[in-house]
Amino acid sequence: MLDSIRARFLIWSFIVFSAFASGLGMFLYERQKVESLNTVDRFLRVKSRTLAGLIEVYKDGRIHHELIEGEEGFRRGKTVYDILESGHYFSVFFEDGRLLAASPSLGRFRLPLSIERVRLDGSYYETTTGPGGEPIRVFTEKTTITSPHGEKGYTFIIQTAESLEEVYGFLHSLRNTILYSLPLVIGLFIAGGVVILWTSLRPLRHFSAEVSKITRQSLNRRLREERVSRELRELAGTFNRTLDSIEKAFNIERRFISDASHELKTPVSVIKSYCEIYMRRQRPGEEYREALSVIYEHTKRMDSIIEKLLLLSRLEEGRLPMKMERLSLREVVEKALSLLRPSIEVKAMGVRVMADGECYVNADREYLVEVFVNIIDNAVKYSENGGEIGITIRRDGDQARVDVEDKGVGIPQDEVERIFQRFYRVETTGSGQRGTGLGLSIAKEIIEAHRGRIGVNSRLGAGSTFSVYLPLG
Repeated sequence: MLDSIRARFLIWSFIVFSAFASGLGMFLYERQKVESLNTVDRFLRVKSRTLAGLIEVYKDGRIHHELIEGEEGFRRGKTVYDILESGHYFSVFFEDGRLLAASPSLGRFRLPLSIERVRLDGSYYETTTGPGGEPIRVFTEKTTITSPHGEKGYTFIIQTAESLEEVYGFLHSLRNTILYSLPLVIGLFIAGGVVILWTSLRPLRHFSAEVSKITRQSLNRRLREERVSRELRELAGTFNRTLDSIEKAFNIERRFISDASHELKTPVSVIKSYCEIYMRRQRPGEEYREALSVIYEHTKRMDSIIEKLLLLSRLEEGRLPMKMERLSLREVVEKALSLLRPSIEVKAMGVRVMADGECYVNADREYLVEVFVNIIDNAVKYSENGGEIGITIRRDGDQARVDVEDKGVGIPQDEVERIFQRFYRVETTGSGQRGTGLGLSIAKEIIEAHRGRIGVNSRLGAGSTFSVYLPLG
């Protein structure tokens, strides 16, 4: 399940949104709780100021308080302070703690009072239990009142209290609302996420459906980048380029199999025919020797093709072990010429080697000799008898360059780019020579394995020049 993008998206969305919604709900609840208590506290402070304003001190020291005179009114039920346990309470004390006045709603209950705390802090809030067992908020404040002419002042302690039942009831209701609505909100969010995700993944499903239509038989099919979503266009472009590479590799592989089968079919057919003919009846020993000689030649050709195919395979897979050493290109070319001396002499050809100083490269001696054997042998095969091959060795910037030039039949321009393909041979040669079509492919792979490159410049009927570039060592 977790290997699905949709499932991971929904799970993480659920976790993140649940945490966010729960945190938001807790924050709102706590914020409302603080604000509600602050509202009660402000109301209690205002009531305390009002009660302080009802106290009057006369010049002779007498204290007049409207609340004392209004006790009859309280008992007649004119205010909420007259109703027993109404949730609205007050008390007024002298500085030493003697009671001056108290609301009838308190009955025999007295609000908790800390004289020491009042003296130190001047005022404070606290939450406690009221006369009816309900939670109440109490504000205690010290205030000083003087006579009109300032002769003498008295300090009083005023307490106001309000029931918190309504506040707690509201907070309880708010908490339940948050708790009950949270699953619904999360559910709606997840449902919306599913719809959005399903809609958003529709282009990806379409993309997948288009990709699934591409099979081995339809590798030439491509995705239309302009018809996919903008977010998928880069992926579609990359996929198309990958398909180009796969199609090219598949075509090369298919052509390779076809060409390899064709190349191996001829010697196998010859060997099979000779065996069938000479097994029908008894023949003289000389004829058997001739037949074995033909079979041997074709067997060598098959062995050569197979060895070259294995070498190409190792080169392409990067599994070819190479012993790198510092080599003189002139010595490598001379070694290749010595191996080709018999075929050069048979065609009475001349070879001219020119070196512009010494050029050294880091390479594998055996494989680099193989490169120039293949290139020079190609020049010999497709040159006329008595012709000449020119080999030039020189520096070209930070690279060593070797040009192998012949005056042979040349290569048609439309086939120049294909001569390095396996089993490819130029048909319009007129030389009567026939190779395996693998030599130049092997040369190209070996050169590229040495971080070099090979190129060719040719004109039909005028000859060809193969140029090999290798990093200087």
